[in-house]
Amino acid sequence: SIVMNWAHEIEERSDFRMHLAYGPRRNQILNSWQREGGIALTSYATARTLGADAFARQIALVVADECHYVKNPYARRTRVFASIAGMADSVVLMSGTPMENRLEEFIDIIRLANKTHADGLELYLSGSFDRQLDFRRDVAPVYLRRKQDDVLHELPRLIEIDDWLELSPAELGSYRSH
Repeated sequence: SIVMNWAHEIEERSDFRMHLAYGPRRNQILNSWQREGGIALTSYATARTLGADAFARQIALVVADECHYVKNPYARRTRVFASIAGMADSVVLMSGTPMENRLEEFIDIIRLANKTHADGLELYLSGSFDRQLDFRRDVAPVYLRRKQDDVLHELPRLIEIDDWLELSPAELGSYRSH
C-alpha cells in the first residue's frame, strides 16, 4: 500500500516520469529507468530481491518511507538499501516511529543517510551521557520531528463506528479475565 500511495502522489504532484519497479516486469521497468531517468519506485522487498546492482547508476535522491524497516544493519534488506543509498547524492529517511525501541536502532537509521553524523552520536550509547537536551541538539541537523499538533489538521476527522462481534469461547474467556 505504501508503494501505491507513493505512485499516486508522484503522478499527482510531479512531472517526473515514474517507473514502478514492482511485480513481474520489474526488471524491464528498471532497465527503462536506467535509460530514461526519472523516478524509480519500488518496495524494500523488491529491492532486496533484485539487489543493489539493479539500481546501479548515479542517483540524485533516495527517499525511504517507513525507514524503520531498514534499521537492522545485519538484514539483507538493510544492506541492499544502504548500497543503493550510497549511490545517491542525497538520502531522505521518513518514519512515524524512528526510535520505537532502542537508541542503537535510531542511530543505525541515521547512519544510512549520514554515517559521519551517526558515528558522532554513538557517545550516547555508553550510558554515561544522560543529557536529553544535548542529544536533541546533536541530532537536530539530521532529524526533523513533526509534532502531533503540526499534522493534526492534515488528517481526516475521526469517525467512530460501533460494531458487534461474536467472540469464540477462548476469546470470551480471555476478555473476561482482563
